[in-house]
Amino acid sequence: MNIATRSSGPGVTYHHHQQNQMAIPIVPPPVPPPMPPSPNLPRSDLFTGRREDYNKIASAESTKAVEEFVENLVNLMEKNDLELQNKSYNTALGSAVAAGNVKIAMIMVKKNRDVIEIPGRYRTMPLCLAALFEKPDMVRYLYANSNRLSGQFWSHENPGWLLQKCVEVDIFDVAIKIVNDCPDLCAEQRLLTDVLLVLAQKTHAFKERKSHIVVRIIKSIFHVNIGRAEKESEALQLLKILWKKITKMPKSEIDDIIRGPPLEVQKQGGIIKTYPSQVLFIAAKMGNTRFIIELIRSYPDLIWKLDDKGQTIFHIAIKRRHAKIYNLLYEIGSRKDLITPIKDKNGNNMLHLVAKSAKPKRFQNVSGVAYKCNGSYYGSRRSSG
Repeated sequence: MNIATRSSGPGVTYHHHQQNQMAIPIVPPPVPPPMPPSPNLPRSDLFTGRREDYNKIASAESTKAVEEFVENLVNLMEKNDLELQNKSYNTALGSAVAAGNVKIAMIMVKKNRDVIEIPGRYRTMPLCLAALFEKPDMVRYLYANSNRLSGQFWSHENPGWLLQKCVEVDIFDVAIKIVNDCPDLCAEQRLLTDVLLVLAQKTHAFKERKSHIVVRIIKSIFHVNIGRAEKESEALQLLKILWKKITKMPKSEIDDIIRGPPLEVQKQGGIIKTYPSQVLFIAAKMGNTRFIIELIRSYPDLIWKLDDKGQTIFHIAIKRRHAKIYNLLYEIGSRKDLITPIKDKNGNNMLHLVAKSAKPKRFQNVSGVAYKCNGSYYGSRRSSG
């Protein structure tokens, strides 16, 4: 027979077992944690005073547990609670965006879609913040919900900045959408120059993707044409869209865009203007053959352009050992005989540059280019003699 004889402290009762003369403590089950505060409490008591905490949670590493916690927390909130900003003027969504937590961002946007349009510090929109922190998945998600950048907080400059940033961080699919959704951007010459300059330097982005190996094998065996052998890169697609719009402009505007902004340099004779950021020559220096081909295809006069040193893209191709660009010279017909003898400001033609670049252990296979260049040069001399 068990008889309750005494208790020791709250929640612990001792029962005395008569047969074994032994006191057995019986501990009640643990008290469950208190329920979250009632939503009927003043909103300031619930969330306003903890803005920093919620932003930290939003920027935490996205795990299943964190996502469930955020979802439960957001369910306790009113829509307006998600619009609260911390001392840095960032909403909880802004913190999630900077961390690249797409699922957490989706939970918040589902509760209050307006948070997408609330700028943070320096009037930075969440979408711009995602591009700034190089979060491509977040950029794609937010752009899909951005109503084509037409919200009241989108300034005139923001879409252009976003376009350039997307190109810089290789989010070309969104960049294409921005150009198509905001056609007015293509009227801004300086923006077009800046975007082209970025594309000109991204040689890797213009490498076209090979078709499926099975398709290539079928084509090689049966000699049939099954679609395109290579798929255009998104960078090339973007360039084609931009360049098509640019070539419809007056020639003077096209030249301004290609030449880039001037840089004033102090010389002994005074101040002169130089153009160090000429799009075509940046592409030549980087060996971006596909970029150059696309520009020349619809604007052939570019082959005659000279940089500040009086050199064509073919002079630069020889100096930089970009054989693919130099070989374009043999795709332009008889005009090559007029380009090959061109001398730069130092009196060097292409053959001279080949000789100067042929230093021991610096380059290989110089003789092939020299032979081609020599043949072109003397061929032009014979035709003109």
